[in-house]
Amino acid sequence: MATDVTTIKVRKPVRDRINAAARSEQVSANDFIERLLQEHVRKQRIQQAKVAMQKMTPEGRESYHAETEAWDETLEDGLSA
Repeated sequence: MATDVTTIKVRKPVRDRINAAARSEQVSANDFIERLLQEHVRKQRIQQAKVAMQKMTPEGRESYHAETEAWDETLEDGLSA
């Protein structure tokens, strides 16, 4: 199966830093960049959740905590996933 590849323009020092970091983690530059992007997206989602929770009304927060407590109880029910 052929993989589509392309070239992106970055300054040589940036390229060298990417390659060095990838080598230190024993992964390809592509895999290293993919991991960075996944981490970036995860951080964005967490920040969005924090903002949404800060905007919650006290009633909304109470409802959220009640629901998460109910879900947490299912972790202790002895059933496997």
